[in-house]
Amino acid sequence: MKENKIFLHFLLLFSILWPLSALWSGSPAISFFEGARIFLTIWALIGVIFFLQRSQKLKFFFYQVLIGLGIVESLIAVGQFFKRASLGFYFLGESHLETNVVGLPRIIIGGEKWLRAFGTLPHPNVLGGFLLLTLVATGFLYFYDQRPKKNFYFWLIFTQLVGLALTFSRSAWLGLGVILVFEAFKNGTFFQKLNKTNNFSKIFKTVILSAMLFFGLLLAIRQSSIESVFLGRDESSRLRFELAKAALKRFSSAPILGRGWMTGTIELPAFSNYSFYLWEYQPVHNIFLLVLADLGLIGLLVFLIFLWQVGQKWQKIKGPFLIWGELLSAYLLIGLFDHYLLTLPQGLFIFFLVALTCLMTDKKEEKVELKKKLEKIYPSFEK
Repeated sequence: MKENKIFLHFLLLFSILWPLSALWSGSPAISFFEGARIFLTIWALIGVIFFLQRSQKLKFFFYQVLIGLGIVESLIAVGQFFKRASLGFYFLGESHLETNVVGLPRIIIGGEKWLRAFGTLPHPNVLGGFLLLTLVATGFLYFYDQRPKKNFYFWLIFTQLVGLALTFSRSAWLGLGVILVFEAFKNGTFFQKLNKTNNFSKIFKTVILSAMLFFGLLLAIRQSSIESVFLGRDESSRLRFELAKAALKRFSSAPILGRGWMTGTIELPAFSNYSFYLWEYQPVHNIFLLVLADLGLIGLLVFLIFLWQVGQKWQKIKGPFLIWGELLSAYLLIGLFDHYLLTLPQGLFIFFLVALTCLMTDKKEEKVELKKKLEKIYPSFEK
């Protein structure tokens, strides 16, 4: 209990830092508004998690809602991709999409332009990150299902993987790869439960899923050559490189407290001579550089302490709850190449929900229930 109080006190300090940067920001209104959004997101999610901890049924209902949203987003993504335009769900937040709109992310297949799938989210990469969350929720619910309908779960995963593939998000597929590597090499995994029976149907479905994973990763990589990506010659890599240079210059001008949260886009022309297109005025595509430039060394230190505390909690977890820490690790890797986890409302929800979910296994009765469940599935499991 004392440990939780210390963590909550630190979390309060951590969440206040973002809007507090308005005091030294060149654009105080923007820093306060964007910082307040993070403050409210963190504490709203703490409230949600508090209620989820009090009821297993409520917690599983929450996972079911996430999975349902993942299926809906995946189906919308399929429709958008083959129509090459939006489907008209603007009341749900869908963007106005057409292949001839300048600045929209698209790919070239067979000499023709195809839109990357957005769903109802603001960017394909955000949809990819969200589908990682819903896929993990699907696996987590499958693990706890006493009599899982294997065909049902297979089609749930299949549909979400199709949606993920159509985002053509290299970062999302990289994140999924991180989770699969963790799952393949740890003890007490979902894969072990999935492979307890070796009938032909399961083997066939596993092969199909593996083929889809490979196909999606191949499509994501084929947007540009691997050599161009690593050498910074493709358009996306060049943009990230120039934004990173500008962020480092901003940091060097205010290394202790930074220049104020979310002021990078406004200050970009003053710290870069690169000719950006209008739609390329974006935050730096690295959440650590973003925090460093906007909140300085103090902000980055507080952010890293927060992640370290979550990691310390995660190390004490065993069994299926580990997958939430694996997902957080995947998001941190994605955060090296994108900014939406700290800059967009959807990204804030995804990132801090997963980070705080890693703290949801503190209740003793939940640990006892988890131990009994694991012992039934893996007789050799040791807590």
